[in-house]
Amino acid sequence: MSRARQFDEPALLDHAQEAFWSQGYERTSVADISRTSGVGNGSIYAAYESKLGLFLQVFNRYCNERVTLVRGIVTAQTGPFEDAIAYYLYEIVAECTSHLD
Repeated sequence: MSRARQFDEPALLDHAQEAFWSQGYERTSVADISRTSGVGNGSIYAAYESKLGLFLQVFNRYCNERVTLVRGIVTAQTGPFEDAIAYYLYEIVAECTSHLD
């Protein structure tokens, strides 16, 4: 039986996403994520098995957030569909550019 995680998983994934986003996959190490998140290397490897496993979890969460964003925009649409699409694209660009220095 596996132990319950002893860390804040959403916070860890936030740190990992920021690291992967700003440094790229190759230049990001588990040690980098451990240092910024405060979660030990061993805990990260125990939970995700590898840097790739952690990256895939981050990517899965990111994709799910995009689906939620699109669903919210489409279901809240009261005007022309084109306005909803323009708003969606605005939100995506705003999020992507928020990571630029």
